[in-house]
Amino acid sequence: WLDWNREKIHTAPEYNEMLGLFAPLAGIFREGLEKDPQEFFRTVVHVFQTLAAYNRVLSGDFPESGLADKDLAKPHEIARAVRSFSSLVMPVILYLHDIGRFADKRRHTEKSAEMIASYRLLADKGLSEQEMVLILKVVEHHLLMGTLYTGESSYLSFEPLLKDAAFRSLLADRAWTRLFIDCLTLFTMIDVWGYHLRGVSSTSVADYLDMKREMEQIFTGST
Repeated sequence: WLDWNREKIHTAPEYNEMLGLFAPLAGIFREGLEKDPQEFFRTVVHVFQTLAAYNRVLSGDFPESGLADKDLAKPHEIARAVRSFSSLVMPVILYLHDIGRFADKRRHTEKSAEMIASYRLLADKGLSEQEMVLILKVVEHHLLMGTLYTGESSYLSFEPLLKDAAFRSLLADRAWTRLFIDCLTLFTMIDVWGYHLRGVSSTSVADYLDMKREMEQIFTGST
């Protein structure tokens, strides 16, 4: 599942299946390959590695991570909870979260969300309006928890999110708010695994879970 031939990844069956799911990606990726082949291969390999890591976490069997079963238990529980709420949300987030890197690396999170909307990549996928909002907001802010963890940002970075009318539609329902936080927490760990198989330690899992509880308290007022 990590044995990708970087020079031939765009001929792999999984790659073509992805284009079958999101037809506009063919043009986006073609331009990306022509503009910066190294970035194209890095990004596409990362996308498939995040999907592989997600499947491992969801199964509860992820020996490549180096984590003990007790450390993987909570990520596994979150993955199952997200999947039981919506089986489409997390895979779609993982497929599309980095497409903006081909257009604007510096602000690729926002660019990815903009491209998802402008290319209508979520249309005709059987997603509800709230699921589409959730996907867009997780993609747009997918580095939020990671930068909080590294100290590159602070909880003041929540302000633009809290002023976002679309995000407030999620805040209006505690279940959707918790789902957003669950998706963001799960994504943050999976994103690291997508680059470094042993990049998430037992300590960092505990730290991410602490951040998750803090975000729940801030966004929902729960303790």
